[in-house]
Amino acid sequence: MQVTRQSERWDLARCGAPARLAWTLQRAAWSAAQAALDAGDAGGALLRARDGGERDSAGPGIYADPSDPTKMFQQDDNTFRDAVTFATILAILWVFASAYTQLEKLP
Repeated sequence: MQVTRQSERWDLARCGAPARLAWTLQRAAWSAAQAALDAGDAGGALLRARDGGERDSAGPGIYADPSDPTKMFQQDDNTFRDAVTFATILAILWVFASAYTQLEKLP
């Protein structure tokens, strides 16, 4: 069950005017920040829905632990790292091969 709407009432009658004003301004700032976060979440949900829903709600590469569904773990995507490592090894081999051919040409 998820709380979708909540209403709070605070009695500030015994507080002074500056305290009431400060509390009201702080509450308005907090509410504005929460509204911005909610708008961001709604925008993200809209983009995910437009994406075709190919990704699960937790995100790509994020899986639930079968023994504890509230615990999540993320599997690293090493494809890019593997490609960089492979390219680096090829570059080092090319440098050694080039150096060897240049040394063979020396008198």
